[in-house]
Amino acid sequence: ERSGIYKVSCSITNPLGDCISTIQYLDSVKVFEMSQPWFEFTPDSPGYTTNIAPKFTFTSFNKNANASIKEIKWWYDEPVNYNIPDASGAQVTHTYPADSGFHIITLKQITVDGCASEVKRTVRVYPDIKVFIPNAFSPDGVANNEKFMVVASNIKSFEVSIYNRWGDRVYFSNNYTSHGWDGNYQNIPLPMDVYIYKINITGMDSKQYEYDGTLQLVR
Repeated sequence: ERSGIYKVSCSITNPLGDCISTIQYLDSVKVFEMSQPWFEFTPDSPGYTTNIAPKFTFTSFNKNANASIKEIKWWYDEPVNYNIPDASGAQVTHTYPADSGFHIITLKQITVDGCASEVKRTVRVYPDIKVFIPNAFSPDGVANNEKFMVVASNIKSFEVSIYNRWGDRVYFSNNYTSHGWDGNYQNIPLPMDVYIYKINITGMDSKQYEYDGTLQLVR
């Protein structure tokens, strides 16, 4: 469990227990220090990005200060070909293909004594958000677009506010799964007019997206 130089001896006892022979080996056994590899990566909240920019920076650390590192090798995904590393060095940057999914990164540290240790961690690339915002709707009971509804995918949170031309907020929702403005305010139908929307969306990568514009209420 500890590094250092150890002498080795061997004792042999016959079946009767009355004869013991001890051999002291002239050569000693040396136990080397092993590294304790770890690495951090950015972005790291919580270890994912989106496929519009699936780029990560990986930084190697050694938690055992007594082990001197000679070589650092990286593999950006599995399966790992240990004969051919993807990169080397204390800090590396990699951009994954523009598709979503999990990726397992392997870090291998080799000490000056030739002892190798490794650690694996996982990052995730999410799909990018997709947002569709209609510019008009007709709550007249005869058409398909009875409500103003924002269609979005791959989002973490959502808020939509709608204002009249005087700046009064006439609609608000932060529930994406059940939102939809029917053109009413306090159960009273509002007149045909141009209204202003403001939409705040948080993507799966925790990035904030803001949208604002106008929509036509047609009756």
